[in-house]
Amino acid sequence: MKYFQYKFLVKSYSIILLTSVLFNFSCEDNYETGRDNGNVIDGSYVVYAGNMYYSPKSITISQGDSITFVNEGGFHDVYTTSGPVELFLNPCNAPCTIGTLVFEEPGTYDYICSIGSHAEQGMIGTIIVNTTEQSDDY
Repeated sequence: MKYFQYKFLVKSYSIILLTSVLFNFSCEDNYETGRDNGNVIDGSYVVYAGNMYYSPKSITISQGDSITFVNEGGFHDVYTTSGPVELFLNPCNAPCTIGTLVFEEPGTYDYICSIGSHAEQGMIGTIIVNTTEQSDDY
């Protein structure tokens, strides 16, 4: 009888292992795991979201720059609570790219994750958009 129990356990563990490997590969979505040291990928600044954090928590960019929000873990969105323009990115379940925002209006934008109590647990951030000086030369 013990032989059959052993074979059953081996088959069960094999199925669980195979399922977890297949599930891991199928959930990669549009997310890349490598971080860029300068927080700029393909010309866009990057803010990472995860287990009750945004990183960096505060970022300064120039007018016209964009920020891509990458979700490393959990179910998160991006919602501005103050600033010159109201901005919002729909939530996604990690790993995924939440989306990209382009900041045309200079000013200070405070943002949160509006899912559940994530903001109260520290999922907040600030984006400072500096004015770009435009030349009068033609």
